[in-house]
Amino acid sequence: MTYLDFLDKEKLPTENIIPETMKLAKFTVTNENTKEDLYAKIDQVMEKTI
Repeated sequence: MTYLDFLDKEKLPTENIIPETMKLAKFTVTNENTKEDLYAKIDQVMEKTI
């Protein structure tokens, strides 16, 4: 996928609702580090929801 393809996909209707959908979320998990860090964050969210 080229950068221009990516920009085109960002204009799709399904992409437009992401910001509004994120406002409804009770939790946000960012994937900024290692896979292990991501899994630890997911585990933390799961512990809060159980």
